[in-house]
Amino acid sequence: MVQLFLLSHLILQLTINIYFTINQSKVIDYIGKLLTPFLLVMLAVIIIKGIIDPIGEFTTSNISNPFGKAFSEGYQTMDALASTVFAGIIIKALRERGYDRVGEKINLTIISGLIAALGLLFVYGGLMYLGATASTLFTGEIGKTALIISIVEKELGNFGKIALGLAVSLACLTTSVGLTATSAEYFSRLTKNRIGYKSMVVIISIFSAFIGAFGVEKIIKFSVPILVSVYPVVIVLILMNTFDSFIKNNRSYAYATIFTLLISVVDGLSAAGLNLNKIYDVIYYLPFAREGFAWIYTAFFGILLGMMNSYFNKALKKENG
Repeated sequence: MVQLFLLSHLILQLTINIYFTINQSKVIDYIGKLLTPFLLVMLAVIIIKGIIDPIGEFTTSNISNPFGKAFSEGYQTMDALASTVFAGIIIKALRERGYDRVGEKINLTIISGLIAALGLLFVYGGLMYLGATASTLFTGEIGKTALIISIVEKELGNFGKIALGLAVSLACLTTSVGLTATSAEYFSRLTKNRIGYKSMVVIISIFSAFIGAFGVEKIIKFSVPILVSVYPVVIVLILMNTFDSFIKNNRSYAYATIFTLLISVVDGLSAAGLNLNKIYDVIYYLPFAREGFAWIYTAFFGILLGMMNSYFNKALKKENG
């Protein structure tokens, strides 16, 4: 019965995803005007109820490095990864709406980014608060999915589970619509339109539904090592692009990526279950390493190395005339 329900849900999700994605020009409207508002309403109901009427009390955490753990757990949201993809959708939508000047696009992108950041702050901050209020009610052995379901059920009963189900479905749908549209456009261009956008939408949607059949916990278990390896690089590149006017050379990007990967890949392999204690004995000499942020130091080292390399190359060229 459970398998039949899962199959039905996947088929429904697949159909809805294709429906919202197949019309490329309408993707941003569907996400911004329809899906996201409903998602935020559902989450707001859950979070505000939990703040007004907490289900429990705060307690001292027994986690040795709560910030580092929470930060790395946040990789699973894939927000930073998705933002690099969704940026293309937003910029394209701005162009289609007549915002051709660079200044206009920058201003509107900044505004949309701030709105998104505030929304994420409310959602994740609220969910963290709910989790904190439930810390005396559940043991650390409970799974992520079971935890959020249990919290919402204690808050709002069966209605809470329905609201959570709608929120999760909408969250997945908004992400899948955006990623499907962007991926379909990319692979369509990559194949020089031998496989059209609409055909690629169907292919990607079917593949996604197949992956979804494995369930949340298995998907997370599989994806965590990949995310741990890739996410620090994405964060570094986003920050470097933000301050690109101060960097002004490509070598810094290359070196920062390489030196960040040296650490993040080790973390990823460790997350996959490999015993790398001897390597960590060396890594722990780096600043922030025990908190899980050794890649920050190596990224800065890569940036500085790239800037120095660029400076000396320019000096040599100038000297040689």
